[in-house]
Amino acid sequence: MGLALFRIDDRLIHGQVVTYWTRRLNINRIVISNDAVAKDPFLKKVLKMTAPLGVKVNILTQEETLAAYEAGKFEKYQLLLLVKSPEDARALIDGGLETDVVNVGGMGSKPGTVTLYKNVSALPEQIEIFRELTARGISIQFQILPDHDVVTFDRLKLTT
Repeated sequence: MGLALFRIDDRLIHGQVVTYWTRRLNINRIVISNDAVAKDPFLKKVLKMTAPLGVKVNILTQEETLAAYEAGKFEKYQLLLLVKSPEDARALIDGGLETDVVNVGGMGSKPGTVTLYKNVSALPEQIEIFRELTARGISIQFQILPDHDVVTFDRLKLTT
């Protein structure tokens, strides 16, 4: 029990997360950690409604997430931790969350981004976060679905 998957996905809970990852990993709790989402009552309600039956969703600020982690509350569950961005992931890691792997799902394209892998695009500063986390010994893994091959950040051929 504990942190089964730490995933960056700007869509948070959606079909792939709900259908594939929660079933494959026997997830019984999803924690979404993002300050803006935690302060949006409508979005919180929508996200909680999208969770599969039997999977409870908590939507927390970064500070609340770290407090729950430090208090050992993650250990009670087979947990999927979702964040919207590399910035969110780094903030949690810098705050004391321990992990060896960060899974990267969808990060949509927008002005200024570079496509890294399939549906994953990142701004230059986000690429630097991936470099920094990799240098700290954290494997950044691109894997859209559990049955897809894993491609690690250090294997990408980046020109930036």
